[in-house]
Amino acid sequence: MKEETICSVEINDEGNVYTAKLQASSSGVYKEYKNQDIEKLLEELCNDLSTELL
Repeated sequence: MKEETICSVEINDEGNVYTAKLQASSSGVYKEYKNQDIEKLLEELCNDLSTELL
């Protein structure tokens, strides 16, 4: 079975703000996120992930 990455997520803590990058290889979608609240950042990221992958 061939292994393939369907998406990659990178999350960084830059001191006073969190950043994230989402790359979905199947659709070519690339998005960047920035928020001071990690929970809100993760909520937005998860919503976009479920849209892309489901």
